[in-house]
Amino acid sequence: MGNLELCEGALVRAYSRRLATVVSVSGEIGDGNEERLAARVGRHVLDDAVVLDLGGLTAVSEQGRHLVERVYDVCRAAGVDFAVVAADDVTATMNLVDAPYPVVRSVPDALRCFADFTGARRQVLLPLLGKIA
Repeated sequence: MGNLELCEGALVRAYSRRLATVVSVSGEIGDGNEERLAARVGRHVLDDAVVLDLGGLTAVSEQGRHLVERVYDVCRAAGVDFAVVAADDVTATMNLVDAPYPVVRSVPDALRCFADFTGARRQVLLPLLGKIA
């Protein structure tokens, strides 16, 4: 089922998939809980790619973007891929339209992005490895 944590009006749930760790945030993002949520979500950034699933939000403020940016920064520092799952209204409210990471509609879409990234990396690296051998 995953790891469940309650954080000031939001519920954080983390679970592992084959290609990534999925961290779902449901409930509300706002009223100053962004920093605490970012710290909770950031604890789940390990060696795998991270999907931040915001599909279960009932309320979000523009300040919710700070949560996404903080988690993205933690993922970049750890050297792992990052994607966000969000509905169109959340994407618009948080101004994620031109984000430097994938913003998709579902967790399966995010996992497909990571599979595509992995395939593209292999196509680039395999010829290089053949020249070394």
